[in-house]
Amino acid sequence: MKRIKHTLKTWLKRSPVTIALSSAFVLPNTFAAQIDGILDEVQWQNAQVINLDKTTSPFTLAQADKQTQVKYFSSEEGIHVAVIATQALGEQTSMRTARDSDLESDFIELIIDFDNGKNTAYGFALGNGGSMRDGIWQNNNNFKSDWDGTWFGKTSQTDTGWIAEYLIPWNVAPMAKIDGNDRQMGIYVRRHDVKSNKSYSHAPTSSSQPDFLREFSQIKVANHASSSLDIFASATYQNDMLNDTDDSNIGIDIFWRPDASQQLSVALNPDFGQVESDGLVVNFSPFETFFC
Repeated sequence: MKRIKHTLKTWLKRSPVTIALSSAFVLPNTFAAQIDGILDEVQWQNAQVINLDKTTSPFTLAQADKQTQVKYFSSEEGIHVAVIATQALGEQTSMRTARDSDLESDFIELIIDFDNGKNTAYGFALGNGGSMRDGIWQNNNNFKSDWDGTWFGKTSQTDTGWIAEYLIPWNVAPMAKIDGNDRQMGIYVRRHDVKSNKSYSHAPTSSSQPDFLREFSQIKVANHASSSLDIFASATYQNDMLNDTDDSNIGIDIFWRPDASQQLSVALNPDFGQVESDGLVVNFSPFETFFC
């Protein structure tokens, strides 16, 4: 026991102890509709409607055998979308999984081309049970899940179906600045049912098609200029027991977006320990590796 205590004491003297704290502060916002998966706000009564009436997986384009209605409108906060999937409770598959993992429940996939450029679109998926997944679509049908945006979504279940409610903020992704009161966007909504292994959409296309992004439906929503201010604070304290010295660091990173097409970043005493480092290069050859 004495030997163990001595070894631990020696290790503490030779090893610095570091405590790091990091937090993010986002300015509060009041949404035009509460994101809770319950469509009891008056805005939904006058929202635009899309019906997912085509079977896209398997890609037959046959009449959908399940009724699915999509409602949408825009506010100063962003684009509000609600998907009402009709299905008996006993036939639903509801399972919660980690964010950005494969969805194992019934799910809704919302893909938006904000600039209607037919080159890049952003995907937002909600699973029955509250699972979330997002990513970016490029080159027509190439999906990458390493993009993460700040958006909101909730689901709810009833005896006759389930609902997925979205709020996609205006500053979730870069958008070209436009003149006028309306923004035209490309949109694709897909409902997938696990038990039947079928998918339904309003547009006669799917991600298996070579011209996927070019075949999105076109919608118009009221355009709003939105700004955001994000503040990330970090604090680090280090105590070197060997040299009996203390070191502390406090930093703040500020990101201000006056609109969806511009961003100003300010770093005050940043913690460079949080910066991504170069990848490890292992060289087993007789020749040295040089970095330029």
